[in-house]
Order: sequence, then structure tokens, then C-alpha cells
Amino acid sequence: MNRLSCARNAGFTLLELLTVIAIIGIFMGLLFSALSGAKMTAKKKQAEVEAESIAMAVRAYYLDFHKWPGDPDGDRTWSNDNHFVISDLVSNGRKVYIERTALGSPYCDPFGSGTNAYRILITNNTIYVWSMGVN
Repeated sequence: MNRLSCARNAGFTLLELLTVIAIIGIFMGLLFSALSGAKMTAKKKQAEVEAESIAMAVRAYYLDFHKWPGDPDGDRTWSNDNHFVISDLVSNGRKVYIERTALGSPYCDPFGSGTNAYRILITNNTIYVWSMGVN
């Protein structure tokens, strides 16, 4: 066998190349679907942590002022107007319960719903905080 015939047989055929490209494409599809699932799980966990943090801040506010945030007169037992609740927790003249983020607003919802996406319900001295979730 001479050198010329060995060089001709050293490459890949078109079918082999297309097979390898198809296998790589399948693996990439599996990888991207797994990563998107992990990303959604991380967003859900972030929303849980932030909701618990808001609930703890509301409890601390109540212990300090003996009224619920967002309730100037102290006569309501629940509030669902979370814009005022979160504003009281950020700036009430005495103590900051929730720090502002780099964007200037506390707790931007991880699902892209904006800064007013957490809902707060206070009833019978129980605090419920939840995210509005995916739009």
C-alpha cells in the first residue's frame, strides 16, 4: 500500500460527521432543558427566602411599634396594600427593616413581576407573604 491510498482513507465520511453533529445536538438539548429547570427552581427558592424575610421584618416592626406596617392608626388587623407595608419596612423614621437593593427598590420579584409582586396578608396576628409567581 502506498502513501497516497493511506492518506485518502484517513478522513471522516459525511455520514459520520452528521451522526456526531446530531448526537451533540441531542446532548445540548438535554443540557438546556435541565438548566432551565434548575433556573426555575432557583427562582422559586429565592421567592421563598424573600417572602420569609418580609414576614420576619413585619413581625419585628410589630414588636417595635405595636401596630402593623402600613397601618398609620393601628386599628386594622390586616393589610394587603403591600406597597405601603414595604415602604414602612424600608423607611419609617426609626429603623430600617428591609434594605433597598441596588435597583433602589426592596425585593424585586425573581419572576420579573416588578417590585410590587409580593402580597402580604395579616389576619389574627398571623402573617402570610407570597409571591405572585410567573406571569
